[in-house]
Amino acid sequence: QNADDPCVLIYTSGTTSAPKGVLYSHNTLQAEWRGPFYATPGPYLCNFPAGHIAGFNFVLRPLVAGVPTVYFDHWDAALAAQLIERHRVTESGGTGFFLRELMRAKEADRRDISSLRLFTMGATGVTPADIRFADQHGIRAGRVYGSTEHSTVTATSLDFAFEKRAGTDGCPVRGNRIRIVDDGGNDVAPGSQGEIVTQGPELFIGYTDPQIDLDSFLPGGWYRTGDIGWLDEDGFLI
Repeated sequence: QNADDPCVLIYTSGTTSAPKGVLYSHNTLQAEWRGPFYATPGPYLCNFPAGHIAGFNFVLRPLVAGVPTVYFDHWDAALAAQLIERHRVTESGGTGFFLRELMRAKEADRRDISSLRLFTMGATGVTPADIRFADQHGIRAGRVYGSTEHSTVTATSLDFAFEKRAGTDGCPVRGNRIRIVDDGGNDVAPGSQGEIVTQGPELFIGYTDPQIDLDSFLPGGWYRTGDIGWLDEDGFLI
């Protein structure tokens, strides 16, 4: 089998509600796993289901990067707090809802989760209040941006100032590129809003339905996310 052949199929409904089959090759998956955020020391607590692109990537994280990882099959804040305490978990991720529920469970059950230092947020709207809440509890947090079709477009860093972690989705991961375009696929003026289109080595190779591909890519292989955003003066996505 060629490394560019399809090897993984994941379904997403995105914003259309109609399920779409997303295809990845060996090469696109390996490009994702080479991201520096996969090789952190851990232990990492994974609360994403395996059928989600993030869950799939983290299921294979121990094999790819040797990072100790703790899994559980459905969200349970009390169990999450217990597992963090037992395994001295240092990293996790999810939405602001997950973190707030985790902190409530920690207080209710008097769990020691002081080992948790990093909580990456995405998959839904993340507000500055969510990042501030994490900081107030001694947990460094930041926003990231991606999708089933392009799983990690941008990433955050513990070194970023609060304004960048709370007000942006971070900057493009190495090798990824972002453009902001109008309805005709033309680049908008710097700092202006438009549709986010992306390119990168871990971008999916297409849908199972080739007809959907016709409306999903601009010339040059730029993927049309359907999301609206803009880039700040430092190239951070908002």
